[in-house]
Amino acid sequence: LGPGHALTWRSATVSGRGVDAADAGVAVEATIQARDECGRPWAGESLPLRATLVGPLATHTTQIPSYVAATGASGGVYTTRWSTTACGHHALRLERATVSEAASAAHLYGANALYNNSLVGASPYRVMVKPGAANATRSFVAANAALVPVSVVVGGGGGGGG
Repeated sequence: LGPGHALTWRSATVSGRGVDAADAGVAVEATIQARDECGRPWAGESLPLRATLVGPLATHTTQIPSYVAATGASGGVYTTRWSTTACGHHALRLERATVSEAASAAHLYGANALYNNSLVGASPYRVMVKPGAANATRSFVAANAALVPVSVVVGGGGGGGG
């Protein structure tokens, strides 16, 4: 490839259900197509990418690493897969894996102009995670003394005498 045909991550296209919506507890995925500066699909070597789901955005308490794999035979095509059990708005951040975790965190919580060159497509993507179907294997019971009855009467004793 000649001048003007370098890989540019901001031109990448990202598609799939995992980019904008998901159900809690259900794995979703997105496909990333790297592109060159002219907007053509990148056919060169697949470079390492990192995907992280952050959220719920109201708290910024959880960062969930997501699975990313190069899937195209000619390079430049990736699949990312993730799942969370927390409902609410999340941010799906796609970036070059060569970006340090510190720079990534600095951008997430502040401004870092140098980091912007490493983002993929329109990352970060705002993803709404809705409640999923109930799953008993992921449920637990916690005893709370205030909620446990002191005595339980079984069978009705019928009432009045005589």
